[in-house]
Amino acid sequence: MLPVYLNKVSDEFIKRINQNISDMFDMFIVTADGADCYKEMLPIVFPKHYCKNIVKCKGVLYELRDMVLDNYKRNYLKPLYEYILFQMINWWFDVTEENFRDGYITFITNFDGYEFKNEQEQYWINDDIHFYIENMFQDLDFLDLHMFIDVYRLNPDFAENAFGINFSDYTDLLPDDIIKEFDKRMADISNDEKFFEKLLKAIIFACLQLQGNRKFKDAIENERNSFISSILEYYGSREPMFRMSLSHLSGKTEPSFRVESHVWIANSC
Repeated sequence: MLPVYLNKVSDEFIKRINQNISDMFDMFIVTADGADCYKEMLPIVFPKHYCKNIVKCKGVLYELRDMVLDNYKRNYLKPLYEYILFQMINWWFDVTEENFRDGYITFITNFDGYEFKNEQEQYWINDDIHFYIENMFQDLDFLDLHMFIDVYRLNPDFAENAFGINFSDYTDLLPDDIIKEFDKRMADISNDEKFFEKLLKAIIFACLQLQGNRKFKDAIENERNSFISSILEYYGSREPMFRMSLSHLSGKTEPSFRVESHVWIANSC
């Protein structure tokens, strides 16, 4: 079953809500099959770039429909499935809106013989399409992904922390060129993290060496800083990327480890 984010409702209530969702999927699939028009209909519920592989899209549709009908409780749907579900609900309401107005279809479908456990259940089931939009999704972040990506380009850490989004979960919703850009940015971040981890280890090692060397016990600041720089220079000779990155941090064009910001490290050792 797909999750329904409501409190104080029974498992049977959630199961019947899922049956209504299943009817929406069945209507979409029967319509597409009957007119042999998957190519025209898939962009209604899938991101356009995803529709290049019709077989793959049909597989996702059937997989999601099967998830609706099984008895496994779920607390999470990946963003692609949320996107499809959202568009499916809107499509279904659009094509049946006239029947709703005339009273031929109601949201009480599949609730015949059901005894409502409380007033809240009865209230929800008599609601309109907003019931599904408001209670089948924890949020609608997948609709604003383009805006989040713009922020992510400027500051990945801020974007993920501020929005509470793991962008790796949303790659199915991104066009190929944006995925390539995203992958490159992730690789750059990974390389930066590895560099700073090596840098930190080198600085800690240099400080420990400084503390253990008696001749620097009463040394002046410049002597301590030179000692640390010589150790970092040794690390740099063995790690070209490490050397170039430190040069970049120092703002100098030639490889150098005499970075002014290391003075505070020498003083703290």
